[in-house]
Amino acid sequence: MFGAVDEGAVAYGVLAHRHQPEIEQVLGQDGPFEPTVIFTPHLIPMQRGILSTCYIPVTEGTDGEAVDDIFADAYAKTPFVSVSEASPNTRWVTNSNRVLLKPHFDPRTGTALVLVAIDNLTKGTAGAAVQSVNIALGLDETTGLPMAGWMP
Repeated sequence: MFGAVDEGAVAYGVLAHRHQPEIEQVLGQDGPFEPTVIFTPHLIPMQRGILSTCYIPVTEGTDGEAVDDIFADAYAKTPFVSVSEASPNTRWVTNSNRVLLKPHFDPRTGTALVLVAIDNLTKGTAGAAVQSVNIALGLDETTGLPMAGWMP
């Protein structure tokens, strides 16, 4: 209930979130390595939206430009995922099926940190179901799914 969480923010599923294996599977499906991801979503009392922070150790010799290129290449042809120039804001995806992400690289620890914003109601299971049905029926996968959020 909103009253129970209002005026507070909390990380949840720390080190054991149920979507962590799925994220690792998708990130590793086309690459030469099996990534290990630390995925931490944050509950922030608002009507819609999730802002997540994901930590990914990268191979030695990787730099920030390589991390940016990996994400830009991975999502270049996806209609719903955009790599953002700025840290994503949940308001930018509210009421849409979009995902905004912004990779950062910490050379000190050799870690990519990826911030991700989604509207958990539209981009959640309902949006995934519509997108999957569209693909299964040979329709454009964006059919019936909103692209624009509350703000650009």
